[in-house]
Amino acid sequence: VQTWEGAKSYDFAYSRFLLSQLWDPESILRKIHGVLKSGSAILLEDMDFSGTYAYPASDAFDQYAALHQELFNRRGFDLKIGPKLPELLRRAGFKHVQVQVRQPVFQFEEGKHLPSLALENIAEDLIREKVISLAELKGVVARLRKFEEDPTTQVSLPRIFQVWGYVE
Repeated sequence: VQTWEGAKSYDFAYSRFLLSQLWDPESILRKIHGVLKSGSAILLEDMDFSGTYAYPASDAFDQYAALHQELFNRRGFDLKIGPKLPELLRRAGFKHVQVQVRQPVFQFEEGKHLPSLALENIAEDLIREKVISLAELKGVVARLRKFEEDPTTQVSLPRIFQVWGYVE
Protein backbone atom coordinates (compact mmCIF):
# COMPACT_ATOMS: atom_id res chain seq x y z
CA VAL A 1 0.00 0.00 0.00
CA GLN A 2 2.90 2.37 0.63
CA THR A 3 3.62 2.63 -3.13
CA TRP A 4 0.02 2.74 -4.35
CA GLU A 5 -0.37 5.11 -7.28
CA GLY A 6 -3.16 5.64 -9.77
CA ALA A 7 -5.13 8.06 -11.84
CA LYS A 8 -8.13 9.93 -10.47
CA SER A 9 -10.43 7.07 -11.28
CA TYR A 10 -12.28 6.09 -8.09
CA ASP A 11 -15.65 7.35 -6.85
CA PHE A 12 -15.51 6.13 -3.27
CA ALA A 13 -13.02 4.88 -0.69
CA TYR A 14 -13.80 3.00 2.50
CA SER A 15 -11.59 1.89 5.38
CA ARG A 16 -12.61 0.06 8.56
CA PHE A 17 -10.11 -0.44 11.39
CA LEU A 18 -7.14 -0.11 9.04
CA LEU A 19 -5.62 3.29 9.78
CA SER A 20 -5.06 2.42 13.44
CA GLN A 21 -2.65 -0.26 12.25
CA LEU A 22 -0.55 1.91 9.93
CA TRP A 23 2.59 3.82 10.86
CA ASP A 24 1.79 6.76 8.59
CA PRO A 25 -1.97 6.96 8.01
CA GLU A 26 -1.78 10.56 6.83
CA SER A 27 0.36 9.69 3.81
CA ILE A 28 -2.04 6.89 2.86
CA LEU A 29 -4.96 9.32 3.07
CA ARG A 30 -3.12 11.76 0.79
CA LYS A 31 -2.58 8.94 -1.72
CA ILE A 32 -6.25 7.98 -1.53
CA HIS A 33 -7.21 11.62 -2.07
CA GLY A 34 -5.03 11.61 -5.16
CA VAL A 35 -6.88 8.72 -6.81
CA LEU A 36 -10.43 9.90 -6.07
CA LYS A 37 -12.39 11.80 -8.71
CA SER A 38 -13.76 15.26 -8.04
CA GLY A 39 -17.02 14.90 -6.11
CA SER A 40 -15.95 11.55 -4.64
CA ALA A 41 -16.19 10.60 -0.98
CA ILE A 42 -14.24 8.69 1.62
CA LEU A 43 -15.66 6.96 4.69
CA LEU A 44 -13.40 5.89 7.52
CA GLU A 45 -14.31 3.83 10.56
CA ASP A 46 -11.76 3.38 13.28
CA MET A 47 -11.58 3.17 17.01
CA ASP A 48 -10.86 5.00 20.18
CA PHE A 49 -10.02 2.12 22.49
CA SER A 50 -9.80 4.45 25.48
CA GLY A 51 -13.59 4.65 25.33
CA THR A 52 -14.19 1.02 26.29
CA TYR A 53 -15.94 0.52 29.59
CA ALA A 54 -17.54 -2.00 31.87
CA TYR A 55 -20.37 -1.31 34.26
CA PRO A 56 -20.07 -1.62 37.12
CA ALA A 57 -16.34 -1.05 37.21
CA SER A 58 -14.35 -4.26 36.91
CA ASP A 59 -10.66 -4.75 37.69
CA ALA A 60 -10.61 -7.72 35.29
CA PHE A 61 -12.03 -5.59 32.48
CA ASP A 62 -9.54 -2.82 33.24
CA GLN A 63 -6.70 -5.36 33.10
CA TYR A 64 -8.00 -6.67 29.76
CA ALA A 65 -8.08 -3.14 28.35
CA ALA A 66 -4.57 -2.34 29.64
CA LEU A 67 -3.11 -5.60 28.29
CA HIS A 68 -4.77 -5.15 24.91
CA GLN A 69 -3.51 -1.59 24.58
CA GLU A 70 0.01 -2.47 25.76
CA LEU A 71 0.42 -5.22 23.19
CA PHE A 72 -0.83 -3.13 20.30
CA ASN A 73 1.13 -0.05 21.42
CA ARG A 74 4.28 -2.18 21.27
CA ARG A 75 3.40 -3.03 17.68
CA GLY A 76 3.07 0.62 16.74
CA PHE A 77 -0.73 0.61 16.43
CA ASP A 78 -2.71 3.71 17.39
CA LEU A 79 -5.83 2.34 19.09
CA LYS A 80 -6.88 5.91 19.90
CA ILE A 81 -6.82 7.21 16.32
CA GLY A 82 -10.59 7.80 16.12
CA PRO A 83 -10.67 11.42 17.35
CA LYS A 84 -7.71 12.26 15.09
CA LEU A 85 -9.44 11.14 11.89
CA PRO A 86 -11.24 14.40 11.03
CA GLU A 87 -8.00 16.38 11.18
CA LEU A 88 -6.11 13.68 9.25
CA LEU A 89 -8.71 13.90 6.48
CA ARG A 90 -8.52 17.69 6.37
CA ARG A 91 -4.71 17.64 6.20
CA ALA A 92 -4.91 15.10 3.36
CA GLY A 93 -7.04 17.57 1.37
CA PHE A 94 -10.58 16.35 2.00
CA LYS A 95 -13.34 18.93 2.40
CA HIS A 96 -16.63 19.08 4.29
CA VAL A 97 -15.36 16.57 6.85
CA GLN A 98 -17.99 15.23 9.23
CA VAL A 99 -17.93 12.80 12.13
CA GLN A 100 -20.23 10.50 14.10
CA VAL A 101 -19.43 8.23 17.01
CA ARG A 102 -21.00 4.84 17.69
CA GLN A 103 -20.38 2.59 20.63
CA PRO A 104 -21.69 -0.97 20.83
CA VAL A 105 -22.71 -1.96 24.36
CA PHE A 106 -23.70 -5.45 25.42
CA GLN A 107 -25.64 -6.58 28.46
CA PHE A 108 -27.07 -9.96 27.41
CA GLU A 109 -25.88 -10.61 23.86
CA GLU A 110 -22.99 -12.82 22.77
CA GLY A 111 -20.96 -9.67 22.09
CA LYS A 112 -20.57 -9.31 25.83
CA HIS A 113 -17.91 -12.04 25.68
CA LEU A 114 -15.74 -10.23 23.11
CA PRO A 115 -13.25 -8.92 25.72
CA SER A 116 -12.43 -12.40 27.08
CA LEU A 117 -12.33 -13.85 23.56
CA ALA A 118 -10.00 -11.06 22.43
CA LEU A 119 -7.73 -11.68 25.40
CA GLU A 120 -7.59 -15.39 24.60
CA ASN A 121 -6.75 -14.59 20.96
CA ILE A 122 -3.75 -12.46 21.92
CA ALA A 123 -2.65 -14.64 24.86
CA GLU A 124 0.34 -16.21 23.11
CA ASP A 125 1.64 -12.80 22.03
CA LEU A 126 1.16 -11.32 25.50
CA ILE A 127 3.15 -14.16 27.04
CA ARG A 128 5.82 -14.23 24.31
CA GLU A 129 6.38 -10.49 24.70
CA LYS A 130 6.47 -10.86 28.50
CA VAL A 131 3.57 -8.48 29.08
CA ILE A 132 2.02 -10.98 31.53
CA SER A 133 2.67 -14.51 32.75
CA LEU A 134 0.45 -17.44 31.78
CA ALA A 135 -0.76 -17.89 35.37
CA GLU A 136 -1.67 -14.21 35.70
CA LEU A 137 -3.41 -14.23 32.33
CA LYS A 138 -5.50 -17.27 33.25
CA GLY A 139 -6.62 -15.44 36.39
CA VAL A 140 -7.60 -12.31 34.45
CA VAL A 141 -9.54 -14.35 31.87
CA ALA A 142 -11.38 -16.31 34.60
CA ARG A 143 -12.40 -13.13 36.44
CA LEU A 144 -13.38 -11.43 33.19
CA ARG A 145 -15.58 -14.37 32.14
CA LYS A 146 -17.30 -14.34 35.52
CA PHE A 147 -18.00 -10.62 35.08
CA GLU A 148 -19.28 -11.14 31.50
CA GLU A 149 -21.62 -13.94 32.60
CA ASP A 150 -23.34 -11.74 35.19
CA PRO A 151 -26.60 -10.51 33.59
CA THR A 152 -26.47 -7.26 35.55
CA THR A 153 -23.20 -6.08 33.99
CA GLN A 154 -22.47 -4.18 30.77
CA VAL A 155 -19.48 -4.36 28.47
CA SER A 156 -18.69 -1.95 25.66
CA LEU A 157 -16.52 -2.17 22.63
CA PRO A 158 -14.30 0.80 21.76
CA ARG A 159 -15.94 3.94 20.46
CA ILE A 160 -16.13 3.72 16.69
CA PHE A 161 -15.52 6.98 14.86
CA GLN A 162 -17.23 7.24 11.49
CA VAL A 163 -15.62 10.08 9.57
CA TRP A 164 -16.24 11.13 5.99
CA GLY A 165 -15.13 13.82 3.62
CA TYR A 166 -15.21 14.80 -0.03
CA VAL A 167 -12.86 15.61 -2.87
CA GLU A 168 -13.65 18.90 -4.60
